Amino acid sequence: MSEHHSSRRARAMKKDTGRQQKRRDRLKENGTPTTHVLNRAIAEGLFYYLDAERAKGVKIGLATVSVEKVLGYAGEVLTRKTNATDRYNPEAVARQIRARIVRKGVSKFRIRPTWRTSDIEDDE
Repeated sequence: MSEHHSSRRARAMKKDTGRQQKRRDRLKENGTPTTHVLNRAIAEGLFYYLDAERAKGVKIGLATVSVEKVLGYAGEVLTRKTNATDRYNPEAVARQIRARIVRKGVSKFRIRPTWRTSDIEDDE
């Protein structure tokens, strides 16, 4: 019998997995949210303010939402231990939000939207 030798790619992926886990552990120790957690909180803030606009009778396609309010809401969610999330360090959250919004072209997988918000019909 011969012993299985993992490929170079498999070894690299295993190394990357370990590196990322160490990074996540270090961030958790410092009370810093990961990009994924931050993005979820920002999305939650966006939908909170969209719901508020809808409650005022504004159609979704015509809603205006303040970026400042959305980011403030996200910060509150992350620092108050709401919605069964971890409570993060307020300074670390502010630092991560700033770092997240100044990043340009974060992904090569960006798409060009082909639909409009006016195509979304509100439930009556």
